[in-house]
Amino acid sequence: LSPVCLGSLRRAANRLLLSVELPAVTHFRASEDYQPGRISYNDRWNWEIGTTSIIADALGLKPHKDVFWSTQDQPGKPDEPYGGPEPYFELHSAVATFSSGPVVPGDKIGFQNRDLIMKSCRSDGMLLNTEKPFRAIDEYFTQNAFGSGGPQGQVWTTTQIIRGHEFGYIFAADLESEYTFLPFGVIVSSPLGGVTYTHRSPVAIDSYGTTNPITLEPNGMTDFIIRYVAPVLPNGWVLIGEIEKWVTVYETKI
Repeated sequence: LSPVCLGSLRRAANRLLLSVELPAVTHFRASEDYQPGRISYNDRWNWEIGTTSIIADALGLKPHKDVFWSTQDQPGKPDEPYGGPEPYFELHSAVATFSSGPVVPGDKIGFQNRDLIMKSCRSDGMLLNTEKPFRAIDEYFTQNAFGSGGPQGQVWTTTQIIRGHEFGYIFAADLESEYTFLPFGVIVSSPLGGVTYTHRSPVAIDSYGTTNPITLEPNGMTDFIIRYVAPVLPNGWVLIGEIEKWVTVYETKI
């Protein structure tokens, strides 16, 4: 299902709700049409799926972010508005991976960024994503409704349970100003607490707890941040995981 292509919000809502009666429907397009390096005609970036992913998750569907270029430019590219360039290819790759749905590079054959694509999967092609998609935090809606009380940009969270241990992920992009919040949606169940680090500085590890505020610095779309949260295991160790991947800890690797 692709609600952005269904013609009207009412028609999209009807068809999305119909999906609960159709077990064969497992995914839906949660994004606008992909236009390399350009904002869509609805004044939304294609990667902004933190809100529509909430709907997908509630209906038991996997959100799909649409295709993306894994490089800044592609040879033989079409005319505008699909001709690029695409400066935010890393952001698209990360969002697609954390959508919990399909990851679909749209490069010309032979001109893909293999290293970036491999951040989403194993060498055999198995996707390494989370069970639940990134979803916008509640304060995002407060900010949009009242103009205060939340982030001036995109802040999303999700969690993943691996062998009884909960790992968390916090995403921030296009933040106009510093934002500090208590990430109640990312809970470390370990009585020993947890640690946190970012994909840009995986060796800079800080202690983590839901009573300790997290401060997100202003950023754009090329310097977005994914902050990882890992529990302290009963033996006192912390599993940081495979830092070369977007999703660093996953069941098949342990």
